Amino acid sequence: MFDKNSQKKLSGSMTGSKSMDEAIAGIGAGLISTLALHPLETVKTRLQVHDGKLLTLKHNGTFRTMLDIVKTDGYKGLYQGLSPNLIGNTVSWGIYFSIYSIKKDQLRKKNNGKRLTKIQHMIASSQAGIITQVSTTPIWLIKTRMCVQNPNSPDAYKNIIDAAKKIYKHEGIRGFYKGMLPTLIGTSHGAIQFMAYEEMKIIYNNRYPNMDNPDALSYIIMAASSKIFATLITYPYQVVRARLQSQRNNEFYQGCLDAIKKIYVREGFTGYYKGVFTNVIRVLPNTCVTFLVYETLSRCFSSNTKSNELNIDIDQ
Repeated sequence: MFDKNSQKKLSGSMTGSKSMDEAIAGIGAGLISTLALHPLETVKTRLQVHDGKLLTLKHNGTFRTMLDIVKTDGYKGLYQGLSPNLIGNTVSWGIYFSIYSIKKDQLRKKNNGKRLTKIQHMIASSQAGIITQVSTTPIWLIKTRMCVQNPNSPDAYKNIIDAAKKIYKHEGIRGFYKGMLPTLIGTSHGAIQFMAYEEMKIIYNNRYPNMDNPDALSYIIMAASSKIFATLITYPYQVVRARLQSQRNNEFYQGCLDAIKKIYVREGFTGYYKGVFTNVIRVLPNTCVTFLVYETLSRCFSSNTKSNELNIDIDQ
């Protein structure tokens, strides 16, 4: 996402591979941000799958839901699903940054080393996003199940391995890929975020023509603003995906289109935005933490002290 007007190539590398360096930096960013912000992920997921009728817990807002979870399951309840979320985020970031770097290099060769266009950045980001999502969907499904389950239930998943075994036994391989269609649609999130960020950067450069690049705070503000913009547009797919993934069988929703229809009939348009406030307040610190960790690690891995190009597309 952070595209310098004058591209700088790494003059040094910790691993000898730029894509591997970015993968390791992405893993570190995903690890730290997940450990710090998982309770909000749990609350967001609970709100997303709650339709007001099917579940017994009456989740009416971010803070009320958090109190309900603590009252029912204790503080450890806020960290249900931590292991798959931790694995999912670290693996996702590692795959994403590695593939994104490879795709950018391929496109630069076609450009004879010239700076990539917006469309090319979007193509690279979309390709990296699709590969990442297909690779990690089973992990996110397990995370969703573990975040919303009652840990005291006799059929509750004990851990990520137990969850994987039970899902395979009762639902087969297809069970790991429920919600795949809205997940693939969700890759548009990164493209929208990138477009919004680029437009903000152009406006900034036009307003401050004497500035070579925005300062760190301006970068963070633009990244956060573009993230919110993309979230508001694409958030409904997350709700649909969470509803489909939270089902152990097709108990209520028969598929993506059926879920979209039933959510609207039972809950109205606002049903597509359940948990959006929690998601937004989770995304903002997540974006900042990921940016700072990624930039710090990238600079440590390279002898070039200038920050490298960065594309921030945080989700789930």
